[in-house]
Amino acid sequence: MSISVDEFTSIRGRRYFGLNIHDSFNNATYNTGLVRILDSCPAEDMLIIIKNHLNDFGISLDKDIVGSTQDGAAINKKFIRISNIIGQFCFNHAIHLAVCDSLYTNKQNNDEYTVEDSNDIDDEDTFEMATDFEIIETSIDNIDHHHLLKNIKKDFKSIYGKEIELHLDVKHRWNSIPTMISPLIKTKAALFETFAELNSLPIINELDFEALEILEKAMDPIRVTVLALSRQDATLLTADKALNFMISKLEQLK
Repeated sequence: MSISVDEFTSIRGRRYFGLNIHDSFNNATYNTGLVRILDSCPAEDMLIIIKNHLNDFGISLDKDIVGSTQDGAAINKKFIRISNIIGQFCFNHAIHLAVCDSLYTNKQNNDEYTVEDSNDIDDEDTFEMATDFEIIETSIDNIDHHHLLKNIKKDFKSIYGKEIELHLDVKHRWNSIPTMISPLIKTKAALFETFAELNSLPIINELDFEALEILEKAMDPIRVTVLALSRQDATLLTADKALNFMISKLEQLK
C-alpha cells in the first residue's frame, strides 16, 4: 500500500493533513479524513501524526506502507527522508510552481538575485510577461471602476452575441491565467474602442497581445497534462508520457 498526504487550510485558518490510502492489490483508494495540525509542525511531528492516524486504521507506516506522494514542500522532503519509505513528489504541484515562478517573477527580484546560466533570453521574456500582467490588471481595474462598465458589457454582448466577463488572475493559481487572458484576446477590438473613449489608449497600447496569444496556446498543453496527471488511474508511465507531451508542445511555440 501507499499513501498520499496533502496539507489543507480551512477558511477559519485551521490546518489539517488530508491522508488517502492507495491499495494496489484491490485497485482502491480510501479517504481517511482530515487530521488537525496544532501549532507548528516540523517533519518529525508530521511523522508522528501520520503514524498515529494510520494506526487508528490498523495500518503500520513502517510495515505496511511502501511509498508516499505529496507536494515538494521542505517539510514533505524531510518527512520522506526520515520515514524510510519511497517518496514521489506531485508533478501537478511542480507544474503549478513552474508556471507561477516563470510568469510572476518581477524585475525587482531580478535586481536582488541573479542566476548566471544560459537562460538570459527566457528570463527577459519572463519579466516582460510579468509587466504585461501588471498592465492587464491596470486595464481591468480601469474598466471595473469606470462609469462606462455597463455600456462596455452591452457592447460586448452586441458585438460577440454573449456577455463576456473580464477577470483578474490569482497569483498563486496557474489556471487563473487562461481565465484572465482569453476574454482579453476575444474582446481586443472592443477594448481598444473602450480605452479610446476613456482617453486611456496608452495603457492598452502597452499590452503585447501577440505574447498573450502565444501564452494562451501554451496553457492548453499544460491544462491537458494536468488533467492526465489528475486521473485516479495515472501512473509514473502516464506521467512520463504526459510530461513529454507537454514539453514537446511548449517547445513548438518557441
